[in-house]
Amino acid sequence: HLDARYVSAPEAAWRLSEFPLHDKFHAIIRLAVHLPNQQPVYFAEGNEREALERAAIKDTTLTAWFKLNSQNPDARQYLYHDIPQHFVFERNGTWKHRLQGENVIGRMYSVSPSDVERYHLRLLLLYTPGACSFDDLKTVDDQVCQTFIEAAKRRSLLRDDTEYERCMPEAVIFQMPQQLRTLFCVILIYCNPTKPVDLWNSFKAHMAEDFMQQVDAEIAEAMAFYAIDGKLKEQGRSCSDFDISSPTSVPYSFESKVINKEEELRTGQEMYAMLNQDQRSVADAILASHGKQSITTTGSCFFIDGPGGTGKTYLYNTLYHLFMEQGVHVMTVAWKGIAASLLPEGRTVHSRFKLPVPILETSTS
Repeated sequence: HLDARYVSAPEAAWRLSEFPLHDKFHAIIRLAVHLPNQQPVYFAEGNEREALERAAIKDTTLTAWFKLNSQNPDARQYLYHDIPQHFVFERNGTWKHRLQGENVIGRMYSVSPSDVERYHLRLLLLYTPGACSFDDLKTVDDQVCQTFIEAAKRRSLLRDDTEYERCMPEAVIFQMPQQLRTLFCVILIYCNPTKPVDLWNSFKAHMAEDFMQQVDAEIAEAMAFYAIDGKLKEQGRSCSDFDISSPTSVPYSFESKVINKEEELRTGQEMYAMLNQDQRSVADAILASHGKQSITTTGSCFFIDGPGGTGKTYLYNTLYHLFMEQGVHVMTVAWKGIAASLLPEGRTVHSRFKLPVPILETSTS
């Protein structure tokens, strides 16, 4: 291994001439987007009170923009993100007329659609010049809306759900119910439909068709709901985030995943027959330990160590199928996403147990 660097003739000539190595044109002014009285407050540990007192009297770029529009009629012609081209935000939390240096670009912080109210506040700021308050942004036709999303709808800034209402019936024709549930989750997470409950009510029967082979329609729809809720939770969301309420008449007292025990047993036995001597001794010990746990309340923990490629994952998969055939609830997790992808229904530890990143001594999940 040689730690070296190659310098070409053009680079050498450039450096000998002391030409600039980089340049930046146009200053970027970042603009806050926050709900009323929900601006972030930064402080050093132990100085919380002082930080809150400062935040209570100092305006953010957004609240200062409201005050600017209230006091300066000329400023009302500009959108929020255009203000930095004409005004300077000073340290005392006020906007002052810009006298020089017009090469600036105002940029509002991005907001995820999952943060519904902030997202629609940002949307309103993109199209509403001269607002003097948060209520100004929510005012449409001299009526103050209850929420920012309602104001955005009334201003026709949102698309309706026609695209998704056409997408789902088309998918029903050629996709299986499990694929429909996945598609529905994608629409919820990434497309931000305005009326997700209506989509659910319109297509829940189609998304529950595979469950209807084992149970009646009411329970099948509940199973489809919990299957979708499980997929959403893998992404840190849930049906409640989209105002889709859980079934009240059918409690979640069943397993939403239909298990073919005969298939699990066949697969498990075939894989067990392929185990080598070391793998089989470990599998037998774990299976025997689980049998004893049905009699006692003492649990067991096994640590399997070995170099890569020695068959640990194959052993895990064998045990998974054998336990599934017995009706045992199995949760497969790994620290790395690549390792988790090699396990049946594998998830990373952080995803499954909602562990924070990074994990600190004071972290909880």
